[in-house]
Order: sequence, then structure tokens, then C-alpha cells
Amino acid sequence: MVNEQYYLQQYELQENDTRLVMEVMSVYLYPLETFTITDAVNRILEVRGTRVGDILQHLVAVGLAIKNVTGSYSLTPEMNFWLFPQTITRPAFEQLLPGTRRAIHAFYSMSARLQDLQQLLTAYFTGDRLLLSLPIRKIEQELEEYQPYLSYLLYFPAYASLLALFSQDSLQEMARFALKYNILKMPPVAILEAFRDQYAVSFPELALLQGHLDPPAADDAADDSYAQAVVQLYANDPGKALALFEKGIKQQRQHDKKNILPLSPVYAFYYTFTLALLPGDQVNPKISKITATYERKLFPAITPAVCLLHFHAGRKEKGDNLLLVLLEGGESPLLSYLSVLCLQLLHPNSRLLRTFGPQIGRLLSLGIERHYRLLTYEYLSLFKGDDYQGYESTFREIAAITRYPPAFSQMEQTPDWERLLNTLLGVDNHLSKKEKNVTASRLIYLVDFNHYKIQPVLQTSQGNNSWSAGRNVALKKLKEGKAEAMTPQDVRIGNTVQKDHYYNYDGESYSFAETVWQEIAGHPYLFAADDPTIPVEIIKAPPELSINNTGQGYTFSANIEDYVSETVFVKETSTRLKVISLTAQQRRLLQTLQQVRIVPHAGKDKLLQVLKGIGAHLTIHADMGDMTANINKRPADSRIVIQLLPLGEGLKAGLYVKPFTMDPPYCKPGTGAHNIIGVSNGERWQAIRDLPREQANLRELMNLLQGAILPDISDDTIIFEDPLDCLQLLEVIRQHPGLVRAEWPEGERYKIKQQAGFAQLSIGIREKNHWFMCEGELKVDETTVISLKDLLDTSLTVKKRFVALQNGEYLALTGDLRKRLNEMASFAGIDRQGISIPAFAAPVLEEWLEQAGEVSTDAAWKDFARKRATAMALTVPVPLTLQTTLRPYQEEGFHWMTHLAAWGAGACLADDMGLGKTIQAIALLLHRAMEGAALVICPASVVSNWSSEIRRFAPSLNVVLLANGRRSALIKKAGPLDVVITTYGLLQAEEKLLSTVKWPTVVLDEAHTIKNFQTKTSKAAMSLQAGFKLMLTGTPIQNHMGEIWNLFNFLNPGLLGTLDHFNKQFVFPSVRNPESTVKLHLKKLIAPFILRRTKTAVLDELPEKTEILKMVPLSPDEAAFYEAVRRKALENIKAQEGSAAQQHIRALAEISRLRMAACSPQLVDAETDIASSKLQVFREIVEELVSNNHRALVFSQFVKHLDLVREALQAQGIPYLYLDGSTPISQRDKLVKDFQSGKGQLFLISLKAGGLGLNLTAADYVIHLDPWWNPAIEEQASDRAYRIGQTRPVTIYRLVTQHTIEEKIIALHNSKRDLADQLLEGSDQSGRLSAKELLALIAAEHDV
Repeated sequence: MVNEQYYLQQYELQENDTRLVMEVMSVYLYPLETFTITDAVNRILEVRGTRVGDILQHLVAVGLAIKNVTGSYSLTPEMNFWLFPQTITRPAFEQLLPGTRRAIHAFYSMSARLQDLQQLLTAYFTGDRLLLSLPIRKIEQELEEYQPYLSYLLYFPAYASLLALFSQDSLQEMARFALKYNILKMPPVAILEAFRDQYAVSFPELALLQGHLDPPAADDAADDSYAQAVVQLYANDPGKALALFEKGIKQQRQHDKKNILPLSPVYAFYYTFTLALLPGDQVNPKISKITATYERKLFPAITPAVCLLHFHAGRKEKGDNLLLVLLEGGESPLLSYLSVLCLQLLHPNSRLLRTFGPQIGRLLSLGIERHYRLLTYEYLSLFKGDDYQGYESTFREIAAITRYPPAFSQMEQTPDWERLLNTLLGVDNHLSKKEKNVTASRLIYLVDFNHYKIQPVLQTSQGNNSWSAGRNVALKKLKEGKAEAMTPQDVRIGNTVQKDHYYNYDGESYSFAETVWQEIAGHPYLFAADDPTIPVEIIKAPPELSINNTGQGYTFSANIEDYVSETVFVKETSTRLKVISLTAQQRRLLQTLQQVRIVPHAGKDKLLQVLKGIGAHLTIHADMGDMTANINKRPADSRIVIQLLPLGEGLKAGLYVKPFTMDPPYCKPGTGAHNIIGVSNGERWQAIRDLPREQANLRELMNLLQGAILPDISDDTIIFEDPLDCLQLLEVIRQHPGLVRAEWPEGERYKIKQQAGFAQLSIGIREKNHWFMCEGELKVDETTVISLKDLLDTSLTVKKRFVALQNGEYLALTGDLRKRLNEMASFAGIDRQGISIPAFAAPVLEEWLEQAGEVSTDAAWKDFARKRATAMALTVPVPLTLQTTLRPYQEEGFHWMTHLAAWGAGACLADDMGLGKTIQAIALLLHRAMEGAALVICPASVVSNWSSEIRRFAPSLNVVLLANGRRSALIKKAGPLDVVITTYGLLQAEEKLLSTVKWPTVVLDEAHTIKNFQTKTSKAAMSLQAGFKLMLTGTPIQNHMGEIWNLFNFLNPGLLGTLDHFNKQFVFPSVRNPESTVKLHLKKLIAPFILRRTKTAVLDELPEKTEILKMVPLSPDEAAFYEAVRRKALENIKAQEGSAAQQHIRALAEISRLRMAACSPQLVDAETDIASSKLQVFREIVEELVSNNHRALVFSQFVKHLDLVREALQAQGIPYLYLDGSTPISQRDKLVKDFQSGKGQLFLISLKAGGLGLNLTAADYVIHLDPWWNPAIEEQASDRAYRIGQTRPVTIYRLVTQHTIEEKIIALHNSKRDLADQLLEGSDQSGRLSAKELLALIAAEHDV
């Protein structure tokens, strides 16, 4: 599977000194620092200066060496193992061999394993091969630890004789690993098959990938079960497939306890796909457990599988981010192919599918050419309606081979909405982990289960939940209670230490007495003596006798086989030991009964008499039907007993039933004998078990647990790595005393006191300085009262809804109360003075008052609430003087604004572009006209539009244009029915004049202009005084969530707190965790003041809109030119010195040049004669449009680019109109009217000059010559044509040059698109780019 000829050619291409460095590195095999390599090279041949360092960098650049994170270098494994046999035997390198043995690795690392392997290979090629047996056996015992390097021996004939010394099992395991490792690169299947056959290894995955769906006959290994599962999945039996997958996982976990997914990327993918197919209430707990388990320890091989579950649950942003890393790396074609399948199946609109389009095409070709048929089959099946992307014959050929429909076709039966709702069945929020308290030291015990020996060890904490190897503790010190970190249980263990006396030995010797096993049972820190990283468990159990009813009579069996020893050990598993103590009487009884082979049925009465007598000494499980002996009888306790014991840093919960309630034995629920004879409260009793009731109780409990926690249940045991995770379990126990109870054999550590909700909450509100001060308390009982301020302190809350009290007690808050507390914490100001609530947060606060058990408010609150209620109930007719009829949604918007105006709150009308925000605002201006002059501030490009719209639809209003001249006089004169219109530029220039007037109404059009609080325009807007403030914007957020703060700081100051408060409560949490609920809290807070409707939601009559992303390939000359500009840009940026701000500015300047180079070389170098491919594509599109009588708007950010377009159009004789930032306002209006009346086939417009406020519905095509950073700006420009009044379908072309920065800009669009809509739906992403991120945009893949 390795092409030796290739590595020979690469080696021969290098210069002599480079070859020498490679040879030296191959002798060592493991990574070396530069100085070590330099020293070794100079021992062979002196090399000048820093030449070795230069060579190392060259080898890394050409892909023959690797530089790891520590700065060390090694050859690539293929080159290393190819070159080693040729170098190691050369006499010149003998002097290096002693040095290869001196590298010291203080802890386990791959370098240490490589050194072991290097020593073995050196001995093989230069020493006595008869001495290799022992080191080979050592490697075979730890075979996995030496992968992937050991498997490279299989690729080169030079190692054939060495491999013959390994066992056949080891060779097959190495070959199997090599296949799994190499299949990630998707080599031709024929090569993998030849390798598999060479080593006669079973590898069913290979046949499956080729589409041969024949299940393997054997199922001894996990891979066999997985392969059978895939076949059952294609047979349309996902239930059976799931059972086989879980069987395989159980087999896998025998040697890999860490993973709960198949380790094969393909099997893991099909497993999670199977989960996505099945009903939510059946599999959602499993899905939640998988995503939670791999939240922090995700690795590439299973990333597509885990992302499939993220997409299935609607977490598209998270899945995209994870797959972006995988696809950008591109190191494994197989993982990339699985990633593409995942995206195309569950997120077909993902930006990644557009960004990596060329790569996807190559993957498809690879899958077809190299016979990875099964994945190709699934991919093509997703394009059934698109002619299978031109590969229908290939699809049909694979279908004939598989003989089954594609597995993906099974998911088509469930609508997307239903699938997403299904993911909500049976799942609660996963409990977050809090950092555990770290103890400085602890006492552990190393236990030898083979020789029954115990060694106490003292460990010290090393932080991050890790511990030192520790030092042995002397038994004498333990006996005297002088060892460090001793707990009460350790003291009891120490009391079992005895001093040994020997007649021929005068010194002191100590050992554990046999009673130690009773005391050490249940200790939380027990580990295997041969591997201290593996926790073990010791439990106590009583001796138990079972009476079995056979066809011939009654036989006896016990839970032990040793009836002689006082302490009997039962090794249940390799990590679990049961300890049973026997009294002399118990031993005698068991020894006697052992001799009774069978008691005939006729002897039943005699047997019952015996059982009555021995029931005081042994617990008896009797399957004897009606037992009428003179023994007290009672129904057994059928409740489930959850026994909670410490286990390491966490807790272990065992599930049992105890028929005698408080006394042993512990039985497995629903299994075993119906009758138990034992001692309870000092008397002999017969407990009659109801096995069906026990089974029903267990099922009901498991349903409750799956709804509340994500249990990791194995063999009726739940493991809590974080002990506080058990709080949800304790809450379930507290709520269902008739079903389940808890036992704490080592003392109750945690207790749920009770549950508290709104009914126990009292709350008071009073006004202070225009804010409302809130105080309250939660009264649990007479002794437990918690203030509202403490409840809002999230540091006092664990596991989302439990409040820590004292002595291990916790108060459970109802989910609704906890949710409301989280909401209040996000917008309330909390300081020493108390809890302050902004006045306009009243709608949220009213929900509290409706639910709280006791409420008190002052007169100010009552007045405020009354004013709001009155305002919301107002019915205001649309002004009769409005010369048009409002559409229903526009009338709704008008009423919404009048309600907020009456309340005294500001409003943000954020309707989609083209829905008539202006006409709704004009209606409001008419309604409020008699209160005094209104002020409208807008961009200069739409001043005339506002003027003409008011004159047209509201002729009773007087338009006052605040232009040059007597501005002060105009404002002083303005009064009722006047509307003063000015620009943002004049707002800044005339801030003092405009801010002194108390305007009844202020309207900001295109209000996102003031999104940046640091600009002078924003500061000028904040100084305005108004009775009612209205903002109009189709894009309330263009780049990042932080922009919303400044808009609302203008509208309703204080609602979102200070900027620091807003960042802390909303921005930072949402950046750290895109799925955080804080965005929902923000949405709820601003929802009353922001109204947004989309075209698709309110307009049925708008025609269809088609968007086409046209990728333009560069010619070879253009590509060379672009690459030169790109490299020069990198040099300029890296050479730039100065502050981060200066570097940022420099990076933006270079990016601007690069973007122009992507459009046309002539924009960067006017003298060049290299033709522009993009301009040629534009000409072709325009020719077709003109010939079919279409008209188009053409946008570009670069005026110079539009100049080139103008020249081309003039040469073709195509009439056009032109508008850029230098066009006077008066001329703009004429140009718009000319175009609307039919003049000009094309309208060339610079994006910033014509993207706002123009109505150009005469065009039915829009062409964006170059992508802008923010898609919202482009969409605004496109909506000049796609708006009310448009009657024809609109087509939008975006021309994007392939393999340039333009592709990366398009990739960024997804993170910025419709951020306002996303916020209103509770999601958002930050969109600002740092200098480092800008540099990454310029860098090619190999530069990063």
C-alpha cells in the first residue's frame, strides 16, 4: 500500500547534504530537536552554519518531514521506514547507535514507543536475531500502543523476516489496523483487497463499501456485528440493525471502555443514522448520551457520525462548525465523503456544500473510480430529482450490486418538521458538569485480586482531576492512624492491621487481618495492583442458599463454592470482587447440605422444617410453591432500592429490591425465587415476592430516569462521574416514594429537601429613579427562606435547578421558576442596592406577578401597568387623509406603533425590504401630526424618495427639507403637520441645533446607520429628544449581535442595561455557546418593541425569486497574476510593524487589492493586457438577457470595475444608465424615473450609493459583479428590484471567481445572513473579523 518507487525518487531528487540529514533522522526513527539532528549530522560530515535548520524546513515544505507541536522533527513514517533498512547497516552510522539509546521519555508517549521499536529494528538489522524473541513478545502484549507505526513494517519487503517472528494473531491484528488506517485515504479498493488477502485477515467493511451486502457468517468480533447491522439496515429493519450495533459496541467495550460509538467511521455513521431513523422516545436518551459524551473528547473518525446527530436534532450551526474543520483539513477523503453525505442528507442548504463544491466533485469521482460504491450510492440517491447529477447509469449499476434500495431513502418517509419534533421526545436538557472540588491528597488502595493483597498508597493532587503515582504507606502508620488524608473508613481499615511475630525475626512486621475485607468493601478509591489507573470494586454480601425445584425433587445451590474458609472471595469480573464472611454455624450448614444431592418431592415437609430452623443463619431463596411451614409470612417489598456508594470522585448507584425492606438480601428486580426465608427484626420470616410488580416498577423507574437524567446503566448500575449529577435522581426518588427509595450505606451525602415553585415566592415592586426595584423571597418552610437576590445568583445553583442549602441538602426549583429566574438574571441589574428592573421590561415582569404566590406593588407600578394596558387596548383608525389603502399587515404595523407610542416606548419596524415600511411610518406621522413637527432622518440617497412619498400619500403634511441655508429658522418655524427631513450627515453637523428641540416624533430610516455606538452619527442620534422614537430598518443586525444594543439604547434607553452588562449577559455567553438560552431571553425582552415580517410570510402575490451563484474560473495567466498579488499581500502584512489596529488597516487594504485582482487584473495594474474572465462571463450573460428583452441592475463595490463594464457595454452597443456616490441627488431621481420608464437595458450602480431606498422594479435581473462582506447589503441592493410592484420573476446572479478570496467571502456569508431574523428565532453569530482572521482569508491552504 506504499509506493516504494515514489520514495526512492523523492530521496534521489534531494541534494547530498539533504540526503544525509534524512539518513540521520531515519536512524533515530523518533522525533528529534534541531540541535540533536545537527550534532548527529556533524559527526558524519561537517555542515556549515544553520544549513541543517534550513534543510529541515525544506523537508517539511516538500512533505517529507513533520514538525510536531514541541518543535521536534521526524521524517514522514513512510519515508522513515523505507530509508531505515538502507541506512542502519552502513558503517558510517554505527557511531550514532549508542546515542539512539539515550533518549529518555519521562512519561508514556509515542516517542517512547518509537524508541522501543527503533531498538528492536536496530537489533534485527545489526545484532543477534536469536535474542529478539523476548522484546517481540513484549510488543505483542501491548500491540495497540505501537500503532500506527508497527503496521508500516507490513509495507516494505525488508522487514519480512522480522515479521515472521511475530505470531499469526499479531500479524493479523497489525494488518487489520493497517487496513483501518489506510481506508481513511480511500485508495483503490483492489489494493486494500490484495493486502487483506495477503495476510488472510477478516475485514467485512471492505466488502460493504463495495456494495456487497452479504453479512459475515461469524459474529465473534465487533466488526462482524457491525457489518450484520448494516445489512439489516438496508433490509429496512432498523430495529434489528440497532440491536446488532449495540451488540457490537458491547463486544468493543470489552477492550475499549472509553467509547460508546463504533471506532470505524463508516460503522459509526451508519449507527447514528440508524438512531435517527427510529422513534424519538426510543432512542433520544441514547442520542443525548452520545452527543454529551463526545462534547469534549470528539476525534475525527467519529465526527461525521456525531454531526449527523447534531443535524438530526436541529443543531445545524454546531454541526457545520465541526465539519468545517474536517473539510478544511482534507486529510482523510473518507471522512470528507461521510461529512458531505451528512450535510447533503440533513442540511442541504449548508454553506459548506457551496464552499467545498469542487472538493465534493473530486470525492464523487474518487468514490466511483475506486469502487467505494455504497457511499456513492447513498450520495447519488439524494439527487434523484436532479438526474442523479448525470450519473444515473452508475447509480443503477450499484443498485444491481447491492440489491437493496438506498438506506437514505428510509428517511424520506418522515417530514423534516416531524423528525425534528421527534428529537424532543423523552429528552431533558443534559446536566452540565461543574468543576469538582479538588482534594490536596487522598489515600488509595492497590488490590491484587489474584493473591488477595492490599497496598495503601498516598497520592497528591496535580490539578485537572489528575493525581501523582503516589508513595506506599507503611501499615504501622496506618494502624496508628498517622497516615495523611485518612477518612473514618480508612481508620477502620487501619484497625485491622496486626503486628506479626516470628520466633526467628527480631524486627517489626505488620499485615492486614482477614477482617480487612469487610472494612475495605465500598471504599471509593480502590485500584488494580497491576494497573493503578483501573478502578476496582469490593462489595460485601451474605451467604445465600437457593432451593431449586426440579422434575425429580429439590436440589441445593449457594452463592459460594468454598464452605471451609471464614472469608470467601467471589471474583465476579476482573474489576469486581464480592466478599462473603461465614460463621462456624453457616459453614457447618452448607457443608452438610452439600452432601445432600437431592430431596424427593415426598420429603418436602421435612425440608420445610429444616428450612425453618436454618433460616436464622442463611438467607434462603426457595422455589417450592406454597410453603405452609409454620413461618411468619408477609408480602415482599417490591419497591426498587437504589444503593448509592462513593466510586472514585463520583458515585455508583446500584438497582435492587430488598424483600425484607431494611434487612438483606439484595435481589435483582424481577428475577429469582418467589419465596425468600430470612431474618427481619430478629425474627424468621418468609417474604413472598411479586416478580411482575418488581419488573413493572423497574420499567417505570427507568422511564422516569430517562426523562430526567442521562443514565449510563451497565449491569443494573448507574455511574455518576460528577456526584452532583445524582441530584436529579434523588428528586425522582423524593417524588415517587411508593416506587423507589434510596440507601446510603456510607452515610447520606446529598438530600433533596423538597421542591419549591412560584407558589412559595413572594415579590414586591417599587419605583425608584424611573427604574423598578424588585425584592422578594422564597419561603420553603419556617426555617428555610431564600432571598430573590440569592436565587438570581447562579453561583449558588448546581445542575441548573438545585439550590445548595446546608449539610448536603438541596432545594429543587420547579423548571418554570428556574426558567424565569434565568430570564430575570439576564436583564436585571443586581448590586448592593438590590435588584433593579428597567421600566420597559414590564411585560416580562408581569409574568412574574401573575404566577407569584404573594405580590405587593407601589402606586408608581400600578400607574405604569395601567398606562400600558390602556395603550395596548387602544383602537386607532388609519388616518382618513392617507391617500392609499394599507395592506392588512401594514395596518397591523400601524396599530402596533400607535400602541407603543401611547405607552411611551420606542419602536423598531424591521420588516423585510420592500414591504412598505415608509408608508406605515407616513401613516403614523399623519396620526401624530397635530402634536407638533416630526423629524425624519435618512440617508441622502432617499431624501427625495421620502419627500415624494409624503406628497403623494399624505398631501396634508408639509415637507420641510433641512438643506443648506436658514436651518435654525426652518426648525423654529416648524409646527403641527410639518415633517422636517434631513440626512445623517446633517444630523452630525447640526447636532446642537436638532438636540435642543423636543420633537413629538423622530423617525430614523435605515436606522442600522447608527449601529456603532462609537461613531459621531450615533452619538448625535442619542442626543435627540422625542416623545416617540421610530426606527425603520430591514437589517437591524448586519454583522453581530452587539449592534442591537445601540439601536435599543436609542429607542428605549436602559432596557438592555449598560454595554458591559449587555456583553456579559448576552453577547459573551452566546459566543461561547451558540446554543445558549440567553438569546431566547434577549428575544423575549426586545420582542414587544421590534416588529419584523418577511415577504414570504405576508405577500402571496410576489413573483418567484431565483438566486444563481456563478463560479468563474481564472485563466492560467489570471491565476498566476492573482497568486503574485496574494503572495505580495502576505509579505506586506507580515512586514508591517505597529499596533493591532494598524495591522488590521493594512490587512484590509491588501484584501481590497486582492478582491480587485479577482475581478480583473486591470483593476490592480492598468498596464496589463491580461483579459478578465469575469468580464467575459458578464458579457455572455448580458448578451443573453438583452436578446430576450430583459433588463438588469448591475452592482459592484468598485467604481473602477464599473468603468471597465461601461467600456465593454459601449463596445457592444448596449444602452445603460449609471449611478455612483458622486451622482447628485437631483440627478439620481431622474435616473430612477428614466429607468422605470424604459430607458436603458442595464443600470450600473455602485453598491454603497444605490443599495438603499431606490424603487427599480422595471428590472427583472440583478447581477452582483463582486461579493460584499455582508450579504444583508447585497440583499438590500437586490430588493431594489424584488419588492412590492414587481410582477415578473426576478433572477439574481452572483459572479464569484473560483479559488480566490471571493470564495472565502461567500463562505462567510452564512455566518452573517439574516442575523436579525436569527436573533428573533434565538440564534446569532459574531461577525467581526480580527487581523489574524483577515490574514487567514489571504493565506492559501498550505500557508495556514
